[in-house]
Amino acid sequence: MPCLLSGHSPLLVAGAAALAVLALAAPAGALATHDPPWPPPKPAVEPDFSSPKGITTHNTGILFVADTGNHRVQMLNWTGTPLNVFGSEGSGEGELLSPEDVAVRRNAYPIDTSVVAVADTGNHRIQVFHVNGTHAFSFGSEGSGDGQFSSPQGVAISDREGLIAVADTGNHRIQVFWPNGTFLYKFGSEGSGNMSFSSPEGVAFEDNLIIVADTGNDRVQAFGRERVQFKGFWWTIEGDGNFNSPKSVDGSYGRLIVA
Repeated sequence: MPCLLSGHSPLLVAGAAALAVLALAAPAGALATHDPPWPPPKPAVEPDFSSPKGITTHNTGILFVADTGNHRVQMLNWTGTPLNVFGSEGSGEGELLSPEDVAVRRNAYPIDTSVVAVADTGNHRIQVFHVNGTHAFSFGSEGSGDGQFSSPQGVAISDREGLIAVADTGNHRIQVFWPNGTFLYKFGSEGSGNMSFSSPEGVAFEDNLIIVADTGNDRVQAFGRERVQFKGFWWTIEGDGNFNSPKSVDGSYGRLIVA
């Protein structure tokens, strides 16, 4: 199995009851090399959340949290001190309805050259923001056609090209878009066979792979990103034991992390 080592950002999981960690050729001492001082200082201001569902981090350590119940995204430093907040309940541009996930292009420097993609789940669309919170653009609408969504619950941005992958949960598929939101390709359909999904809720780019939390099938599937549209390079990741409705996937330090 290929190594999933990509990036050096700390990995955090919001709203997870348990984590499965699958070792994939992690180098000895890798975690210690990048660990910040612990414990971190207590934040001067405690952030308020309501049922946060998704979380991601830029390589600088800045955190972005999908504050689902508050219909917004919060931006914090690595100690937990709030830095910015954007979004409010609604369906207009820049407004959100129960956003389930958030993604950032982790290796863009300086950080203000990056963008933040939000799975605007209740509005059946993806919204893209600048890191200062200003709205950039939106794409998608409710439906089952190319570029349409049904309650998307997962989103990821590739570090290499800035591609945007979406776990199109209600349509039981993954869709991939160019950085400007233009449809690129899709794969998957409802079922339990190879390259089939049941309500996938999480998606991640890892080097040349796309990893999917196939939630309703209690498994994780991995796909070779360059050939996935031609139905190549597929396998299921079992781990040590079974999964029960896995919600989210990510990777760091040569390990795949499954909520």
